[in-house]
Amino acid sequence: MNISQNRTKIVATIGPATKDEKTQRALIEAGLDVARFNFSHGKYEEFEQWLYQLRRIANEDHQSLAILQDLQGPRIRLGADLPKKGVVLTEGEKISVGFGKFKKGFLPIDYKQLAEEVKIGTKILMMDGMVELKVIGKAKGMAEAQVVRGGLVLSRKGINIPNAHLSIGALTKKDLADLRWGVEHDVDFIGLSFVQSAEDIRILRKEIRKIRKDSRVKIIAKIEKPHAYSSIKSILREADGVMVARGDLGIELPPERVPLAQKEIIAAAVSSGKPVITATQMMESMMTSPRPTRAEVSDVANAVLDGTDAVMLSEETAMGPYPIKAVKMMASIIRETEKGLFRTGRLNFENFSLTNLVPLKNQSHRVISPKIIGPSAKALAKNVKAKCIVCFTETGFSARMISQSRPQCFVVALSHDKKVINQLALSWGVVAGYGIFLENEKKLMAEIAHFVKTKKLAKKEDLVVIVANDHRSYAAKAVHLP
Repeated sequence: MNISQNRTKIVATIGPATKDEKTQRALIEAGLDVARFNFSHGKYEEFEQWLYQLRRIANEDHQSLAILQDLQGPRIRLGADLPKKGVVLTEGEKISVGFGKFKKGFLPIDYKQLAEEVKIGTKILMMDGMVELKVIGKAKGMAEAQVVRGGLVLSRKGINIPNAHLSIGALTKKDLADLRWGVEHDVDFIGLSFVQSAEDIRILRKEIRKIRKDSRVKIIAKIEKPHAYSSIKSILREADGVMVARGDLGIELPPERVPLAQKEIIAAAVSSGKPVITATQMMESMMTSPRPTRAEVSDVANAVLDGTDAVMLSEETAMGPYPIKAVKMMASIIRETEKGLFRTGRLNFENFSLTNLVPLKNQSHRVISPKIIGPSAKALAKNVKAKCIVCFTETGFSARMISQSRPQCFVVALSHDKKVINQLALSWGVVAGYGIFLENEKKLMAEIAHFVKTKKLAKKEDLVVIVANDHRSYAAKAVHLP
């Protein structure tokens, strides 16, 4: 059983290196909270096997574990018919790009509207940004470009066009087929790639409802385009969470702007009460080495200090030779960083006044607005030095509101709904498990005590803060564990 109890959660990508049951069990024991399935690769038969294995292992170990389906999205790519050895572009060379077949002086791109939608001066980036073209003209349905930064380009490699608002749809035919699989298999989260605006989220939600009206899958908007970054507030109003997808974001934005963008996206997400994942190249050196670089360790630690809900491993666990070590190392970095987390004073996202709290009696608060219950419970828990904050939740909303305030103690979320329990695996500081709210106070306290003692969060006579909702207001009360 994973009882490391880090506040910051770990997302790891499942792939060929982590497909067997033994390795998946080891990942969960090492600290895995969310298993990511990358639908840019793989077959439905593989995903189905992994999903059932992971859920069975988590159930056996009484762990909450979320499944994140990451859709490929409308990736623009170079044509498939380039020479096998690729094409070398040299600085200053002029070349045409557009939809069609490869020939000398012409690079095919699998997006028909490219020439129409780029403007003079638009950058076209290839090979993860290593090769750069600049549009200098248009003619006969093609864009004329000059090579700014040369290099080798290969068939089917992705293309980035920064600052161009393309009419390409949010979902491809492949995405729609993959989405049906995810909804029918009741995944917990769906990651939407290459989000440009809040409208993309609304489109995805409509498609989900077409497949299953009562689906409770939550949408994670991947922020990897400048338009999404600049529209983060409106996207957060529609999405259930976001991912700082630094791979493409680091190509579409100047790389020196990405660290600040990361901090701003995390702060916006936490302030809105929506979970945020920080992803891409966090410990990429572990694709070849059993240890990360010092810079990578600092990168993970800084994301933790920024208040991210989760940090993510991609190829490190999908294909790397050290997947279990990668999760253990990430868990260790989180643990050490969180030891000094509250000394820094950086996790202070709430904006409220204690004058908003209405005292009931000693060691208790009552509030009307659900937005205030998190800061209220946090303040009370800090004042009485509570070991944890406990709430019963039907939808997960109360737990996320308390998590949003980033309290020093853990948030225990008890629910009768397995879906809610698993989805809370992504929320910062939340330890979720099965529980039913009971009117009998003695039985209620016995249920709470059993769970928090099992999770080693508190012991007999320790103070805990219990948050209750009577549909009119929230009450937070400090009590001793029986």
